[in-house]
Formats: sequence, C-alpha cells, structure tokens
Amino acid sequence: MGLWERSTSPGSKRQGDGIIEPRGKGSASLKRAILREWVSLNPLGPEAMIRLGNGIACDYGVAYGLWSWTQTGGWQQLNPVDPGLMTAVDIDNDQQEELVADFPGYGLYSYDPIAGWGSLNPVAPNAIAPANLLN
Repeated sequence: MGLWERSTSPGSKRQGDGIIEPRGKGSASLKRAILREWVSLNPLGPEAMIRLGNGIACDYGVAYGLWSWTQTGGWQQLNPVDPGLMTAVDIDNDQQEELVADFPGYGLYSYDPIAGWGSLNPVAPNAIAPANLLN
C-alpha cells in the first residue's frame, strides 16, 4: 500500500466541500473541479507516523528504523533503531518542535535537527504526551 500524499494542481485553491476553483484571469465565471493527484512518498507503509514540524516522522519497524520526511528535504533516516512511542513537542522553547521517542531497552530520547539525539531518561515510559510547561 505505501505512504501517499494528496496534492492539488498548481494555481488552484480549495473551496468548500471538495470543490476546487481555479485562480487567475477569467476564472471568476468558470467554476470547475480540478482533480487532485496522489503522489507516492514511499512504497512501504509505516508502523506509526506523527506530524513533526512541516513534515512527518515515520516508524518503519525493525528493518528500517525511524525516518523523517519534509517536502523540502525529502527522506532522512533519524535512527536505525525501531522506536516504541513518539510525539512532537517544543521541549527547549525555541519555537520548533523536537521529536521525542522511546527506544525499548535504550530509554527516552529527544531529537533536534541541529543538536541531534539527547537522552531524556534511561527508562522507556509506558506512554508519552506533549505538554507546554514553559508558557
């Protein structure tokens, strides 16, 4: 099945219940539906996926580990180890979300694109949830 992204045709905007109205010269009197296209991001379906900043973080299991995807950067492997739980939260108050993931047997870690991985706790939790405690 894989992982797919739904994208709109260039020069169009979404209107109401799935109706697309073209923008540009002469489009005011002409309303027509523009077909949306599905674009394959990966032939494999992830075991788990979360929103991370302007992209996604995907758990591809024991075989492939943890990956992130953005429209500008494409795919990047973050860790070859299979994560248990994941969430995205701004833990250092820099206005950017960090990935927090537990790795069974290794503990709880955070990932910052600039600083890399940092250990939060040597014990893997039973559950994790984002919380804004700084504001």
